[in-house]
Amino acid sequence: MLKPMPFKFIKSFIPDNNNWSLNDKLFGFIKVEVTTSSNCNKILLPHRIDDKIVHSSGTCIETFFSEEIKLYLGKKNYKFRYLECYEFSKFYPFKFYVNTFYKIKAESKGIDRVIAKLLLNNLYGFFGRSYQLLKTFKINNNELNKSMNESEDIIINIQQFESYSIIKLIEINDSYQIKSNVAISSAITAWARIIMYPYLMLPCVIYSDTDSVFSTKSLDSKLIGKEIGKFKDEMNGLLTKEGKTTYPNN
Repeated sequence: MLKPMPFKFIKSFIPDNNNWSLNDKLFGFIKVEVTTSSNCNKILLPHRIDDKIVHSSGTCIETFFSEEIKLYLGKKNYKFRYLECYEFSKFYPFKFYVNTFYKIKAESKGIDRVIAKLLLNNLYGFFGRSYQLLKTFKINNNELNKSMNESEDIIINIQQFESYSIIKLIEINDSYQIKSNVAISSAITAWARIIMYPYLMLPCVIYSDTDSVFSTKSLDSKLIGKEIGKFKDEMNGLLTKEGKTTYPNN
């Protein structure tokens, strides 16, 4: 969140792949056709299939943050064809916020530390919220039919029990506007992947979960610490001797 974020939309254009190349001047998002070789041992550039995020070889069309595409330029297992560019100006909206609450978190204990951590962890998720307002409520079964007939909301699911029902719906309310910004939320998650990339490519790293790694070897001690951007040893020097992997049913 301390990295530059997309601010004002400048322009969009369709590049000529024969005469145009991506450079550091362009900042924003790029719709590309990317081909990932089957020889790639670790595929870290994600794409979507049937609304699921996957990491697989082959060719797909996706829109990526410009700085993430720059990370893969020149790597032999990735080829890009640029379809459309969306250029933005830069700004740093979170510097004061993050530095302020990170300092409180680092120097505090108890409830002050918990609140500072929650404020740090929860902020960026607001920028990726759906514009649809989901609502879940409980209603007596004798009032269910009347409520459904009078409601203008979109009902997603109804769970009926003996005396009551649980209704999940999309609330139609023009007066309530959800504030989100997909450009900022996309940039933040892309920056996270960019920062994690060199660690995920280490041969000793066997698993990752957003901002952490499971490694068969200890990381360099310079990477461990309380400063922003450093790792924390969650095992306090101990080793995991046994693990179990489960796979969801298709």
